[in-house]
Amino acid sequence: MRVQEHMSAEQKVILVCVLDAVKKKDLRRFKGLAEFGYRFIVISSDSTSNSAEVCRGQPYVDFVPIGDDSLAGLRALCIVLRNLLFNRPDLMELYPYGVIQLLCAVFSKIARVPIVIVARGQEKDYIEKRMSLRARLSFRATYWVADYVIYKEYYMEKMLNEMGKTKRWMLPNAVEIPTQIQRHTQDKCYLLLQYLEDILVWLKRPKLSRCGPWPTCRQY
Repeated sequence: MRVQEHMSAEQKVILVCVLDAVKKKDLRRFKGLAEFGYRFIVISSDSTSNSAEVCRGQPYVDFVPIGDDSLAGLRALCIVLRNLLFNRPDLMELYPYGVIQLLCAVFSKIARVPIVIVARGQEKDYIEKRMSLRARLSFRATYWVADYVIYKEYYMEKMLNEMGKTKRWMLPNAVEIPTQIQRHTQDKCYLLLQYLEDILVWLKRPKLSRCGPWPTCRQY
């Protein structure tokens, strides 16, 4: 189904360009904004090969795969141009790690669509100078064009200060708390219990997770 066919006039559209893969943590953010009337067109190279499955059943997400071959960047650029011309998104969400993303940002700027960069970790390669010169220049130029920044880690703040990006917000990754561990009594903290058990299983010491006594949780 074409994206235009299932958009209502009241919905605001965010064009996401370009995710390597759509993960459950992305859906939490999409769902949070969907409650305020936002819809997402997500352009992705689908590096995990299951992004379509993750997005299935989510009425506020239109998943647009571009593949991961040598023409993927060109496809992404064409999709962005088509959406800027015909869908007129309210915001472009951009992940800055290449020349294609820089071109998308420039076209978005020409179309007067505001740009928000989501800093998810590529910034570490930039800070530690592990990028090629071309990649560094594209990266910095994309940040220069962007209007807003959402960043995930505290170490990014120094870089953002140096780039003069003052319109920024920290939004760390989050997980949903399962219903069964949202129970607290004065005798037991189920959230802490689950956390400790998960850590111990990760350390491959599951027997210790059955030991006690466990800390109590007082509600004030």
